[in-house]
Amino acid sequence: PENKPSSLLSLEENDQLSKLIGLRCKSMASAVVQVCFADPPSRSQWNLRHCGVLCFIKDNIKRSYYLRVFCLDRQSVVWEQELYSSFEYCAPRPHFHTFEGDDCRVGLNFANDAEAEFFLMAIEENMRIKSEKRERRRLSQQQLQPLVKPTPVATNGSASKTTVRTTTTTNSVMTKKS
Repeated sequence: PENKPSSLLSLEENDQLSKLIGLRCKSMASAVVQVCFADPPSRSQWNLRHCGVLCFIKDNIKRSYYLRVFCLDRQSVVWEQELYSSFEYCAPRPHFHTFEGDDCRVGLNFANDAEAEFFLMAIEENMRIKSEKRERRRLSQQQLQPLVKPTPVATNGSASKTTVRTTTTTNSVMTKKS
């Protein structure tokens, strides 16, 4: 799989980035950024923590998605955030995106608006696909569970009995049991 390069990096720098990303990972978007944290308790001020190349990574080894910032000078990952199930990515400004990190609010200050827009589209597309998969899984699990409907049965006038009719769906074949 080919990594998406940063338009601000040279060909050599993008090659270097690809080597840092690794063989079993794929960068779906790359951009030059500053990473800022709004630390607790006040969260009222953004503090610069890292500068580097941000990549939206599909990690096939860990079977998950990550935001990773690479420092080309140090040849290493300087920061990462796994995309958790309730991950919410916001773009309050074209060049500044935010989300809730593990320990604080994280801000990404992009060096280029076009890279920021592409990054936002890549994250939103991934989140849409994951949401659709979750919904399909939920619907298929609902179809596999037996449907239980109480049906009142008339008797000779005193107490009424209730029988349960169960319908099981397996491979699109409907069977009824009483």
